[in-house]
Amino acid sequence: MYYQVMSFSHKNCDQGMREKLAFANDDEKIEMLNQLVAFEFVHEAFIVSTCNRVELVVATRDNFASYHAILGLMAQKSDLNFYELKAAVERYDDEEAVHHVFSVVASLESLVVGESQITGQVKEAFMLSHRNETAGRKLNRLISYAVKCAAEVRNATNISQNPISIASVAVAQAHKILDDNMAGMTGVVLGAGEMGVLAAKHLLRAGCDVVMLGRDLEKVELVAHTLGENVKSDTVDKLEKHINRYRLLFSATSAKEPVVTKEMIENESINRLWF
Repeated sequence: MYYQVMSFSHKNCDQGMREKLAFANDDEKIEMLNQLVAFEFVHEAFIVSTCNRVELVVATRDNFASYHAILGLMAQKSDLNFYELKAAVERYDDEEAVHHVFSVVASLESLVVGESQITGQVKEAFMLSHRNETAGRKLNRLISYAVKCAAEVRNATNISQNPISIASVAVAQAHKILDDNMAGMTGVVLGAGEMGVLAAKHLLRAGCDVVMLGRDLEKVELVAHTLGENVKSDTVDKLEKHINRYRLLFSATSAKEPVVTKEMIENESINRLWF
């Protein structure tokens, strides 16, 4: 049995390619997982799909066969050329695969090194596959040791002394540009998921009001209520109104297609800050 990781990340793929490769929901992941373990040479698998990486982790008895099978399935899913994916993918086998998973879970491979979300995202990716019975003892051992390694990294270094995320870095950059003028402004947060909530929390700490937008108004209202009275809610349909009223926009959506388009902009003279 061998471990193998096929990685499409911010280090080797542009955003356009990552968006095409990304899995929009758990159903898409489960469909791919079922296809993978249907190959006799793939024992177990799980899929990590975030805004900055799509990685397929497998326990296999034939690295060569699983490599080509994964490329073929991902080409079929994304409508990208097989050879284009072959040129872009980072392949890790055996000890290199273990080292890579440990580094990812410890957030050493993240766009923002030390961000705290990736450990939970990888654990949830494994648990989804485990519930689907497409991952078990072989990959559980890998994940268990990776999580222990991540804890040791946090304890032995200052990497998590000041917990950071892409959302916190974006808000910090806005504050660097606006300085004290940022307090009292309203920031529009597009997306009510984990990253959107983090962006909203950092904006509130910076003294901003927040308008949170999402497709499901009931969900957005619930999230906004938990964040406090300085967070208002609305639907994505009202995005055009808000981006022409407020200067600050933080996009935290998993949409594959552009949500903000040039046609939405009514006044180009507004000095906007979009992240």
